[in-house]
Amino acid sequence: MEEEAEENDYGNDEELNRATQNTISVPPNVKCQDEPKFIVFYSTLLSLFSLFCFRCKKDKPTVKMLRNGTMVTVTQYCDACQTKSFTWRSEPFVFGRYPAGNILLSFAVLMAGASISKVLLVFKHMGLAAYTPRSFFYHQSRFLIPTILMYWESY
Repeated sequence: MEEEAEENDYGNDEELNRATQNTISVPPNVKCQDEPKFIVFYSTLLSLFSLFCFRCKKDKPTVKMLRNGTMVTVTQYCDACQTKSFTWRSEPFVFGRYPAGNILLSFAVLMAGASISKVLLVFKHMGLAAYTPRSFFYHQSRFLIPTILMYWESY
């Protein structure tokens, strides 16, 4: 049964080879809004960060994940390192403190003329991490509308 699903997903070996050869490369200094973005599952992040401590290379550190809208912050705690934990963030910050994915999502919803409640419902059905509608309206009033008005007035 599993073999049938794999065969139906890709058709044949030639198609599978084409599907797996989509190498991604991004030139240096590309802005975060121009980079490709990916959906990453919790279990794959956990398995990656649980392999070994990224500081001292000891096996099986404790891993803690915190969500901030679309961003996840992964922190490794290692018994050998003790006070020195390793922290990784899935997104850069913009404006000094806001995850880029949160602002970019708000911008995309506004530019598409979409309903934030419908977009967040789709995210909920997919199990994707996201912020609340209140955050969208905050981004809209604080960043997006002023930037659009400034651009429009200078045009």
